[in-house]
Amino acid sequence: MASLTPDDIALYVKCPKLYERKGQISKPLTFFESKLRETFIEGERNAVLKDSIIKPRKFTRAWNKLWFPAAIKRRISVKVATEKTLQATIKFADYCKYDISDYDYPTAGVDIQSSMIIGSHELIAQADILKIDLSTKKKTTVIINFSNKKLSLPELLFDPSARATAYSFYRGKGDYVTYINIDINERQEKLNITAVTFSPKEMDEIRKMIYHIELGIRNKAYYHNPNLCERCKACPVFKL
Repeated sequence: MASLTPDDIALYVKCPKLYERKGQISKPLTFFESKLRETFIEGERNAVLKDSIIKPRKFTRAWNKLWFPAAIKRRISVKVATEKTLQATIKFADYCKYDISDYDYPTAGVDIQSSMIIGSHELIAQADILKIDLSTKKKTTVIINFSNKKLSLPELLFDPSARATAYSFYRGKGDYVTYINIDINERQEKLNITAVTFSPKEMDEIRKMIYHIELGIRNKAYYHNPNLCERCKACPVFKL
């Protein structure tokens, strides 16, 4: 059975022809950003194992284990490695200022994958960190994913990748799903965090969207999005 990811869904929405040509919907993380992501995941994993809340020093310990050996391997100078460590430390402290690091948001798991059958495809989604929101009486699952893309609230609310990921972790029992995008772009000093919560009614709308897109992919309904053609270099020159 063929597989689909939330990014595949987003890419098809952007331009079916771009999906056919295996384009990219997001910019890959830099080396520094990828180590930041690994550190956040490892820090949260350690918090789960010790049944404690996350604190900056937990991240710092995980960072030192992950960053310096990798930096040495890449021949990054001590000076640059130290400067990047200071930059990372600021982001760790910033993360711990948010409610998601407190007891009201216990971590249920890290680096979690969820899959479900959609038509003739298997939709496979990833959650860097999975939490439970105890601050509300509504049953709410919280998905945290790290990226290097700053998204406004409306952008995240209607982002096909975020919506497909949220649906992949939806249990279908009237629960809510909160999706949090944490922008760890190394060019900015602090984190940029955006969160949206999807209700059961919105989940039903997302389900329809995903099945509609999967049907197009299954039937190989590939067509250009002419609004993108002038600035997109994935296809040969497209003339209307």
